[in-house]
Amino acid sequence: MLLDRSESVIVAAESWLDGAAICKWDVRSLLPTNYRVPDATDIRVTDVDGERFLAAVVREADPALEVSIRSFSDPGTSKWTLSASDRGVEITGDAAACRGIPRIHATTLPRVGPCLLSIDPEGSQAKLIPLTYRGVLGAVELSGTAGVVVAMNEPPSLVELHLGRDLAQGRVQSSSSYVSELSRLEDQIWVVTGDTVLRLDARTVLPLGLIDLRADRERPTWHSRSEHDRFAGSLFRARDGRVAVPRPHSGDVAIVAPPYDAIGKTIRTGGEPIRCVMTREGRVLARDWMSGDWLEKSG
Repeated sequence: MLLDRSESVIVAAESWLDGAAICKWDVRSLLPTNYRVPDATDIRVTDVDGERFLAAVVREADPALEVSIRSFSDPGTSKWTLSASDRGVEITGDAAACRGIPRIHATTLPRVGPCLLSIDPEGSQAKLIPLTYRGVLGAVELSGTAGVVVAMNEPPSLVELHLGRDLAQGRVQSSSSYVSELSRLEDQIWVVTGDTVLRLDARTVLPLGLIDLRADRERPTWHSRSEHDRFAGSLFRARDGRVAVPRPHSGDVAIVAPPYDAIGKTIRTGGEPIRCVMTREGRVLARDWMSGDWLEKSG
């Protein structure tokens, strides 16, 4: 879930709640506008600079992968589009719109399988790099090198790869828990595993510490019957550096501030928050995991 720079627009793509669509909400009224994406089986959105976001769409039919740059003000219009199919990669639109976007993306295509998409800095060329791993979740670039860290869940682990060389550089971390998210936050990589965040140095991939997201009290919800059923929702990084983490099993949002070593406070939302945004003033807007209802609280 994304929040624009002016904190007036929310953009998200939650297929189990809203179907195959990119959704936009006005922050004040929470009235939605849905932009349907025909035949999409998976849609992911990533903030670029608070004015633009990247949308990655996977389809069963060609083009199997479509990556586009869109604006928060007009999510229905693509400024730049990359389409990948069995015939190769085609790019249309204004390459200048690609300024500052992530260059490496992990995906699983119906007829190709797990792969990395590598986009050149000018936004004029791209290539698909097949992977031999299974259960690929995501990828982030390392600092100062051509390295990439890829997260997977078969088995749960992280692998460091080097583009332009042999694509197998060895397992750097393994996890006993399912990896639910891999994110780059400034000079760190955050790996969410169940109710724990592993922080890694984005240059060396060495561990920096763990953040325990377990609640002091957990409600007896249907999905928190065992240790393995508890999990954190998606991370949201506010522009002041704070990170908000929804915790559906305890009905709140945990706030982690620099130096990111522990939860600073929690904001009770009720319900089962799974995605959220947080404004500069501390207003938290979250969506309930099952109903999609908005849960709002000021912290």
